[in-house]
Amino acid sequence: MLTCLIISMRQFDALLACNRSSLILLALLGAEINRIDGKLTFPRNHTQSCKSMLWTTCLAGQPTRYVEMLEAALQSAFSNAPSVLPLVIVDPSFVNETRVQKLFDNIRYRGGILAVHELTFVDDFDVNSHQYTVRGTYMRLEIGLVIEDLVKQGKLDPSKVDVEYVLYADTDVLFLQDINSCSLHNPSIALIGPEFIRGQLGDQANAGVIYINVTAWNRHHSAIIEHGRSGKWEHVALDQGLIKSYYRNLNLEALPDGFNWKG
Repeated sequence: MLTCLIISMRQFDALLACNRSSLILLALLGAEINRIDGKLTFPRNHTQSCKSMLWTTCLAGQPTRYVEMLEAALQSAFSNAPSVLPLVIVDPSFVNETRVQKLFDNIRYRGGILAVHELTFVDDFDVNSHQYTVRGTYMRLEIGLVIEDLVKQGKLDPSKVDVEYVLYADTDVLFLQDINSCSLHNPSIALIGPEFIRGQLGDQANAGVIYINVTAWNRHHSAIIEHGRSGKWEHVALDQGLIKSYYRNLNLEALPDGFNWKG
């Protein structure tokens, strides 16, 4: 979750602000740096033909700056990552806002997908609580549910885009080059970035970028919601703390540093 870092791009005018703890640099999203020649390379998965990668992100209840950051993120994806298919999941309350409507029109025009979804557990939050105000961040817990619905509705074509393994990334990211379904290995549950130590998860993780096994994510959905309720939804860094707490003893794997490293 970004609160203090500023990233600017030559391709478009975008100012992004960043994390309250330490700086997170997402400008190399989708690539690892070859330390010998400095070139950007991708890990390859040769067990399947490469498809487009679904990038999911979520909006609900956030202030205008999150919409502005998403506009920049989408522009970078459309310009630099043609194999990435953006899927923006929004809360019903966002749908009728004029500024957001223009963003939605642009997403559809450029070939992205818009899905309106209300959290299945939104009634757990008091409408005056911080959790309710930033409820969009909890939507990543239900990405798998949304994707399953879109496939059933015929809005996602599994022959063209990978719907079994998908990328979640916050609204405050930039794509500098292309990635596809062969760019990462398929995790048993998810690949998630380290929070403090490069290349190591330990008992900490940063949930700003996650590569998700959709079937496994859905299998744990009910249990992680109950885990959230048992803690009265009071977790450090909201659902990031919930994810870390719930999956502490399960098999989350480290995302390559190039996808989300806090420098």
